[in-house]
Amino acid sequence: MSKLVKSEFGRFEKERVEEFKGTLEKYLDGMIMRQKEMIEAWEEYHAVVLKMVQKVQSPAGQQGR
Repeated sequence: MSKLVKSEFGRFEKERVEEFKGTLEKYLDGMIMRQKEMIEAWEEYHAVVLKMVQKVQSPAGQQGR
């Protein structure tokens, strides 16, 4: 009985570690994906704001000439 319990406990520990590793990998992959999405969103926002600033500055610069 003792050998069976030890072998089952060893199997359980191995499966537990593998499952935790898989869960952690999925979590981190998801976090990386969301960070990439955030970077893309901020880059798009930056481009929009930059265009707005250029439009505002462009007519003012031409009036002074």
